[in-house]
Amino acid sequence: MQQIMTREQLWEQFGKLNLSQQQKVAAFIESILAPEMRNTGRDKRSLLTLSVWNEEDIAQIQDAQDRINAWRVPVS
Repeated sequence: MQQIMTREQLWEQFGKLNLSQQQKVAAFIESILAPEMRNTGRDKRSLLTLSVWNEEDIAQIQDAQDRINAWRVPVS
C-alpha cells in the first residue's frame, strides 16, 4: 500500500510545479471537494479551464453528437 504524503511533502511537490500545472492541481482538488457532481448538461466551462480546446472545437463536437443522436436505428 502506498504511503500518504505529509503536508510538507505535498507542498514541496506542489511548489515544483509550474503555474499551469498548479492550476490543474487546484482545479482537480476543487472537483474532489465538490459536494456532488451536478448535471451540468453541456456546460463545458470547467473543462475549458483545463483544456486547450476553445468554444468552436466543442461546438463541432456537440454538433456531431447531435447528428449521431438523431440517427434512426432500423428495427428488425
